Amino acid sequence: MTSLAAQPDRRELMLNALADLIVTRGSLAVTPNEIAASAGVSRPLVYAYFDSIAQMADELFARELGDSPAMIDAALESEPDWLAAVLAIYENYLNDLVQRGSLMLLIMRERNKDNMLGKEGRALFSAILHRMARLLSTNLELQPRESFVVLELLGSMAESLAKMVREGRIPQATAQSNLRRLTKAQLDALRPRHA
Repeated sequence: MTSLAAQPDRRELMLNALADLIVTRGSLAVTPNEIAASAGVSRPLVYAYFDSIAQMADELFARELGDSPAMIDAALESEPDWLAAVLAIYENYLNDLVQRGSLMLLIMRERNKDNMLGKEGRALFSAILHRMARLLSTNLELQPRESFVVLELLGSMAESLAKMVREGRIPQATAQSNLRRLTKAQLDALRPRHA
């Protein structure tokens, strides 16, 4: 008898079914029955591979993030200044959204609404967000809440530009150039002006 661990294709089949359902609906609200039906497996088989929908969502989130956490760490450690690091991080986010499409955007934007992510996914997202917020707080002398607002603003610029690229309205190089210009202008405007 073949063990479940030796059948990663079924695991991926179910994760892909979850991803397809999320993108098709534009929502993270998906049931185990819907995943099973979409994957062409039984509901008990879903639970043979995954303990919960939250575990599935965490794995899907980690898969979609790919090497983004490592890229963020590398940018923060290798860029000569904090502004260059932020520009590199948001340009990477735009490129990921262009390449991967709306699934990552839905996970990033709808996580609080439907809260499908489990403990691991929420912890990973929180760690990334808090690291970026500390960077802004320190360099722009912002309060933590203000830093989160700035992160949301910068993220929405990358998301809007990525959508325009995916729709064929602008080339990716134009989106990257505009993102760099807009992000730099936003952060420059927030720089503290000491007397």
